[in-house]
Formats: sequence, C-alpha cells, structure tokens
Amino acid sequence: MAKRFPKVLALCGVLFFGVQAQGAESRPLAGLSYSPSNVRTEAEFAVAPPLDKLKADLAPLAALTPRVRTYSMAPGVDQVVPIARDLGLKVSVGIWLQTDPAVDADEISRGIMAVLKTPTAVDRVFVGNEVLTSKFQSAVALKARMADVKAALTEGGVKEIQVSTAETWNMWLAHPELAPDADFIGAHIFPYWDGVPVADAVPYVLRRYKELQAAFPGKKIVIAETGWPAAGPQYKGAIPSPENQERFVREFARAAAGLDYYICEAYNQPWKAAREGGAVGASWGILDAGGKPKFLLR
Repeated sequence: MAKRFPKVLALCGVLFFGVQAQGAESRPLAGLSYSPSNVRTEAEFAVAPPLDKLKADLAPLAALTPRVRTYSMAPGVDQVVPIARDLGLKVSVGIWLQTDPAVDADEISRGIMAVLKTPTAVDRVFVGNEVLTSKFQSAVALKARMADVKAALTEGGVKEIQVSTAETWNMWLAHPELAPDADFIGAHIFPYWDGVPVADAVPYVLRRYKELQAAFPGKKIVIAETGWPAAGPQYKGAIPSPENQERFVREFARAAAGLDYYICEAYNQPWKAAREGGAVGASWGILDAGGKPKFLLR
C-alpha cells in the first residue's frame, strides 16, 4: 500500500525452500511487507488463504528477513502470526481501519486476539495504514483507536509490544499530535511517488528519515514502507523498471544497515492494478506473484 495508488535472490534452493531460521544478521533485509501471493482479483483477495499457502509464502521470506509486516487481520491472515513464529520470523501486525465503525471494531478485535494468542511472535502493531492520507478517519479518531489497542494489550498482560500507525512521512509532519500516543513513528517514504530519480532515491529516503528524527526527538523512527516499482509509467523523474527496482533495493539495503525498515513488498500483487495505479501498483514485489525472485540480493 504504497501511496494513494501504489503498492510493495536467485532461487538457489537452499536459500529459499526448506528454510531453517537464520540469525537476523545473515538476512539481507530488515523487514518485508507481506500480502498473500498470486492474488489476481479483489474477489480473490477477500477469500481466506489456506494455511498451506501461507506457509509456502512465508518460508522463502524467512531467508530474506527476520520480520514481516501485515496489513490486516482479514480471515485467514491472522494465521500468519503462528506460522511466522514457527519459521523464526517476527510479525508486525497490521490492523486495517476504514470508515465503518462496526467493521473496524471487528478488525481491531481480531488483531488484538492474534497478538494475545502468540505474543512472542509479534514485535509491534500498526493500527491503520494511511488512514489520514486516505481521509478514512480524523487524527482524533485514529489516536483513539491506537489507545484502544494499547489498552487491550496491556490488560491482556502484553505490555512490551509497541503500538503506532503507518502514514506517509509528510502526514506525520502535518499531524505531530499523533506522536505522543505512538510508541514509534511508522513512516512511508517512497521516492517514486515523490518523483525522485532512482540515482537520488536512497539519499532522499535517508534525508526524510533524518527530518522525522529532528521533528520527533526521542521517538524511534521506523520506515514502515519503502521500495521501487518494476513497471508502470514514469512519474516526474522516477522511472519504474526491473533494473531500477533492483538498484534501489540493493543500494537501500546497504545504506540502511542498522535502520528499522520494511521493503514494500514481498510478492507482486496483481489485484492492486485496478485500484493503485495500474502496473505500478501490481509490481512492487521483490518476488513475482507466483513467488519467483526478480533479482539476487546476495
């Protein structure tokens, strides 16, 4: 779910399949955002994925990152948490907020239960994804939802899991009132959507990161999404292509060593083409929709 429209290794057997958990330092990416692979339409996206599919999706990712970020607790997706635990992955749980209070309440309840059932597999919770950017809710309402989740986890005996939300970097700067209630600043920084050429993209992300550090001293800054599309139209100076995607991910992973971030995203999401900029929305994955790696990371 990159911006309004968007959204997110050679197959050398040992690296991807039958993976055993590795140390975080041996995995090239700090985090990956995850939605189930090979989903072609929105109707398919609404169907709960079978456990075998989730296991097959997550196993290769365990060789690439110690952490995955989800976006919702839709039926079936909540099972990512225990599956990831068995693979040695941490999960950053996403709770999807919209405009219907009843739908949101159900989503929040599923998210809280998923954390409480397997708390050792969860490191943080994102309450909402670009809620302000999408004008789904006000900052006041979003703060209340974050507080609700934090209180429920504390009541359930889980105090160590951090709670925040995910917004574009500029929305955080525009709404600093969110920060006091957030355990961290979860910022989306997409040089493509800001029209930045790929040659300047990594320094651009790091510059925005430092701006957030300056704006919110003492708060942990998490790059909740960044990446580069492999297809679609040029946007100002930013050109999508497989070569530019590989260049950005490789360069960013080197430059961002030690930072907390998630590359958008694990698998291409063909269903997003209808709502997120056509080919751009469908091409953020570092693996294609069927799970084939697009390029070597090491």
